[in-house]
Amino acid sequence: MKKLVALTIVGLAALALASSAEARGAAPTEVSTYRGQEFSATRGIVWGQVFSDKASCVSGRKYKLVAFADIGTTRRAKPTVVDTGRASKEGSIAGVVKLSEVGPGTTLALITPKTSKCGGAGDPLDPVVARAKPAKSDVQIVGVDGSGKDGAFAGVVTADSGKCLANRKVKMISGGKTLDTGTTSKRGAWALHLTAHESDSIITLKVSVKATSKCAGGSDVFAEG
Repeated sequence: MKKLVALTIVGLAALALASSAEARGAAPTEVSTYRGQEFSATRGIVWGQVFSDKASCVSGRKYKLVAFADIGTTRRAKPTVVDTGRASKEGSIAGVVKLSEVGPGTTLALITPKTSKCGGAGDPLDPVVARAKPAKSDVQIVGVDGSGKDGAFAGVVTADSGKCLANRKVKMISGGKTLDTGTTSKRGAWALHLTAHESDSIITLKVSVKATSKCAGGSDVFAEG
């Protein structure tokens, strides 16, 4: 998720207005915002937990995921509601945010508005480090050779980052069937087995390298003729 910065003092004051637990006769409530994480190129999820000694202030509790923009200390940072929902039976809460809705100077928080019987609460998400874009990776089939019934396709994985060469998972597929799997050498070399029978019956095959959190995937196709 894009890098977020901590709330300003004024931003915290705005959160307090939405989440005060001082309502007379209301059961105290606490919210813990655990983590924010991307799950696609455009969206992230933030999740946490509601706590209270009163069960009815936990189960099914209405909550909001809000975004605060850091606009300095001279004006109150007005929160924007980006998602709403109800807590699970045991009080777990989560909301989705579009990455376009956050950026430098923005902090996310899960809050439970106060009610006549339950105090409000809120907890800002700690600043998170921007996730680096996965390094580009490519697969190159160099050739095929062997002896008798045994053969091997050989090739290399290349990448923008040297850390994306070693121990990359590769597999060879034809007609939806996986023929062999393996891992790359320290410098990105790979070799995958192909029998003479498989070679005779294959028109095209694909060798792919699996993507990781830091290294993009890639593939190359071999075609007879």
